[in-house]
Amino acid sequence: MGTYYSRSVPGGIKVDLTDESETFRVLNKINPNVIIHAVGEPDPDVAKQNPEQALRLNVESVRAIGNFAQKNNCKIIHLSTAYVFPGKQTDKYKETEQRRAVNFYAETKVKGEGVIERYPNHIILRFDLVFGYNGSGKANGIFGKIINTKTDISYEPTQLRQPMFIDDIARAIQFLWSVNRSESFIWGQISQPNMTSVVSWNQ
Repeated sequence: MGTYYSRSVPGGIKVDLTDESETFRVLNKINPNVIIHAVGEPDPDVAKQNPEQALRLNVESVRAIGNFAQKNNCKIIHLSTAYVFPGKQTDKYKETEQRRAVNFYAETKVKGEGVIERYPNHIILRFDLVFGYNGSGKANGIFGKIINTKTDISYEPTQLRQPMFIDDIARAIQFLWSVNRSESFIWGQISQPNMTSVVSWNQ
């Protein structure tokens, strides 16, 4: 069962996950055994412009979901970002390395992960550049900006990133849930020079 707030989902239930009482009311009706938490403000520029909203979406919604999951003994699969690391080192980051935010958006994601880790049954998944059709006709992440914007966008040409198709993420989540329903862990799909399927902005 899916939920939504501003972008309608066929068959989904509208809910404001920053409102804990509303979250509990809706989730009690659904009675899930696993919650995939994909809600958040994904745009660093928007997060900087509207920090209170970013905190509500990237931190407070996580807390509301976590409280429900703990009280109802269900697993949380939380989608996070590679931005929890500064991206300066040449070697691959280990999932257990200390997180260090480099901007306000990253700070909210680090805080969100910290909230999730307080709950006993969770998986944190970190992705870099996610792409895919969102069905809304609106800009979809950084690729949507590149395609749709009429202004120049500046990026570091030597920076390596690792794009991931949203359908592949869905399959990965399904697999992880099928093989691990009790343990907590972090999995990081983080772009580094020694990994396959990485591209530079020039590419």
